[in-house]
Amino acid sequence: MCDADARPASERGRAQSELVGFLLVFSVVVLTIALVGLTGFVGLDGAKDFQRTTNAEQAFTGFADSVDDVARDGAPSRSTEIRIADGRLSLARTETRIQVTGVDGSTTNVTVRPAPVVYGSGTGTTITYRSSALIRRDGDAAVMFRDPGFVLTDERVVLPVVATNKAGGGPVGGTSAVEVRTVRAGTTVVAQDRPVANVTLNMTTRNPAVWVRYFEAAADDGPVTNVERNGDNVVVTLEPERATVTVHRVDVGFE
Repeated sequence: MCDADARPASERGRAQSELVGFLLVFSVVVLTIALVGLTGFVGLDGAKDFQRTTNAEQAFTGFADSVDDVARDGAPSRSTEIRIADGRLSLARTETRIQVTGVDGSTTNVTVRPAPVVYGSGTGTTITYRSSALIRRDGDAAVMFRDPGFVLTDERVVLPVVATNKAGGGPVGGTSAVEVRTVRAGTTVVAQDRPVANVTLNMTTRNPAVWVRYFEAAADDGPVTNVERNGDNVVVTLEPERATVTVHRVDVGFE
């Protein structure tokens, strides 16, 4: 009876080695394709998140301009469309206390409870509007990419504080566009070009480190004499020659 494989043992060994080599190469190729595909999907998701957040930044910049039109330029109302794209739009709860001390020792105090407008991407990024300032937070890192428009010089301080208030509609989420309507609700003049000893701004915020950096930057060659942080509370003392402080109230509703 003949052997089924009459080849010499050396040839059979070489054939088996070639088969094992082929299987190894094939496995590496398949694994490489799988990894490239997985990386591609992760990269695509990252690109979508980046584009979504970039669009939200641009929309919030337009929203901040619209609020300025209403609060500071006298427009009765404005509407801004914001595409939330799987994100969430809501109003937060904060407090700001302002004290103006005159050169004669008299004090004027006002407390406002603004409701900052907050966009949450659902992937750890938030964008917050508060008193014309825009702050982006990614995890523990945050940056102010639009300042509040305060004038901070040794000669004078101008604080046009914008207090947004909830006027209708709760938090909204989903993939559609949201119409954000802003309506002027009045202005309180706390001080009008008044000679002062100091002005104290006491605010609670979800982004205290950002506000500390903003006011400390003005301390180098401006009227800021002290900045203190205690948790989510920031207290700023300013000592200009004169001060103008106004509180502009703006109602905000989601449609």
